[in-house]
Formats: sequence, structure tokens, C-alpha cells
Amino acid sequence: IMGNPVRQVYNPALHATVAAFIKLTGWNAPQSYHFVTTSIYCLGPVTLFWWLYRGSRRHGLAFLAGLIYSLVSPATPLDHSILRDVGSYFSPHRLQTLITYGEGPHITDLTLIPLAIWLLHEAATLRRWKYLPFAVFGVALIVLTNWTGTTGFTMALAAYVLATFGARARGEQPLHWPSFIAIGILAYTVAAP
Repeated sequence: IMGNPVRQVYNPALHATVAAFIKLTGWNAPQSYHFVTTSIYCLGPVTLFWWLYRGSRRHGLAFLAGLIYSLVSPATPLDHSILRDVGSYFSPHRLQTLITYGEGPHITDLTLIPLAIWLLHEAATLRRWKYLPFAVFGVALIVLTNWTGTTGFTMALAAYVLATFGARARGEQPLHWPSFIAIGILAYTVAAP
């Protein structure tokens, strides 16, 4: 893929999940892959809703964002090659990439990113320590699923960190840097093997 060996772009987490599902259900590989990736695809708007609701406490806003995320792609008006590929401004690009290109790992990371940032927020900003192992696992799982998704997560994480600056001035809890760094180190030790 663009000069990168496939094994370095598509890491094993989704494929290991599909293999475990095969053992659990006895289904064949295509059935299991389709069931797992379709389930993850359906959870994408749910995790976005959850993340926005937990951050804003506004049901309507979170629901609207999840609905828009389900129906359209913000990339379509920005890139004419995507528009040509999808066919319409109002076509669900995530669904098209899953069905046409088999991008289960990338769709998985798009589903996991809001969840991982929420877990990081709970553990490293609100200092709810029971979320610490889940935050570590969430970050590691993104890295173990897809490198391009990891790049997107890094950008989202940078935006989150920038948004936390000035938290004290707004009367909010600031990011606890030792916890944040510890989560990153622990996630690396989980993902590295």
C-alpha cells in the first residue's frame, strides 16, 4: 500500500478478533469478518454520540452528530476524488470504503478513537483511576488495529491536548500530565510485542 508492506499497515487486532469469533461461533472466515466489521461499523455513530454526550451533556447535539456521521462524509465536499468514488455528497463514505475496499481495520479505528479519547479524559484529566487500564487498552488497541487510524488518533489526541490548555482558567480540571504520559508508556508496552 503506497510502498508499505500490508503487514505493517494492517496490524493484527481486528484479524485476531475475527479469528476468535470463528472459534467461538464455528462460522467460516468471510461470515465472521463480515459480522465483526459490520458490528463495528454500526458502533461508530454510537461511540461518537457517547463521546460528545459525555463531553457536552447535550443529547440533541450528540444525536445529531451521530446521525450526520452515519449518513454523510465531511470529506466528500473537500476532495473531488472521494466525491467521484462515492457518487454523491449524501452517500455514506464509511460504508462505501468498508464494502468496496474492505477497510475493516480503518473503520474499527474510527469507531475506537472517540472511545479512547473519552477513556483518556476520564483517567488523565478527571483522574478517575478505575479508567486507567481501559485507557491503556484503548490506546493500544488503536495502534494494534491500523497505522493510518493511529495517525488519525494522534491528530485527534493533539487536538484534545490543545483543548485542555486553559482548562484551569475555564474552571475545569487540567490534564494530569504524569497520568497521560504513563498511559502512553503502558499502551506502548502492551502494543510493542
